[in-house]
Amino acid sequence: MYNGNFVVVGRTKSSGAGNCDLLVLMLNPDGDSIAAYTYGGENEDGARFILQDSDSNLVIVGHTKSYGAGDADCYIYKINSYGDSIWAVHYGGLHRDHLQSITELENGNYIVSGYTMSPELGDDSCCISRPDGLMMALAKDTGDTLWTNHVGGTLWYELFHTNILQSGDLISVGGGLPMPELSPNCFAKPHFQALMTHYNPYNGQINVYNQYGVEQVSEYLFCGKELPNGDICCVGSIDILNFHKRNKGNGYILLTDCRGDPKDGMPIRIGTETGGEQLFDFVVLDDMEIAISGVYNKTQAGWTYGNGDFWLVKYAIPTFHTSSD
Repeated sequence: MYNGNFVVVGRTKSSGAGNCDLLVLMLNPDGDSIAAYTYGGENEDGARFILQDSDSNLVIVGHTKSYGAGDADCYIYKINSYGDSIWAVHYGGLHRDHLQSITELENGNYIVSGYTMSPELGDDSCCISRPDGLMMALAKDTGDTLWTNHVGGTLWYELFHTNILQSGDLISVGGGLPMPELSPNCFAKPHFQALMTHYNPYNGQINVYNQYGVEQVSEYLFCGKELPNGDICCVGSIDILNFHKRNKGNGYILLTDCRGDPKDGMPIRIGTETGGEQLFDFVVLDDMEIAISGVYNKTQAGWTYGNGDFWLVKYAIPTFHTSSD
């Protein structure tokens, strides 16, 4: 909620300056539109995530093809409550670079995450077919880059969501091809595996790296947050990029301790045999339950009204695992 209203972001081709512009839409509690703002240039620009910071400003992250050096650059746009621009910055190399999440540190600076396909920002082998997960710190007042780091190497990695822990460390979750030399929880198989990395918010140094997965299955984490008891809960999808079962994924829930080690009975897979379910985000409720949002693609009568429906799932935290801690 923002001043008692909802704020959503995305992109629009119906208004704005270019082919596709970043869109900020404000809705009252009844869902009625009360304000809409567009930002961007003459080419394609879009938003993926929005943050209300401690000064009640809004910071939007996404990508731009209107500004920058490459095919698409990371785009960060800061506005006040009236939609007026405070600053806008872009960051990128010669290829495609996108941001997908942002969080605020105690000192007011921002941490953003996403992916880069530009070798000058990631590993030397980074390219269109082998992106690296990208992490950056930005100054609160100017958007200037304070540090950058990447996750990856010769394979494919993306970071979808970043959050700060009670310990002060950051976690970013996503997916990538296995690196068994860094994570004991992964299999050295050519399938995407869920990824969680812990790192220092002030220099980007990676402290813990974990991948999770089973053989012949592909997994992604789209959101990860710390629970009140210090455990970490993540949601995502399983099998969504398995070429033997393409687009037949199920929802995926992973509960770990504070270091990223899975709890007993993890992960949980929820959905149907025909598949097509994905979980994108969740909120922790007061009674240690979580409400998860996603999409549900089952097409048999009685389950969905179209090719894909919104999906809301509610789970009680104690049912996630059987360990005694």
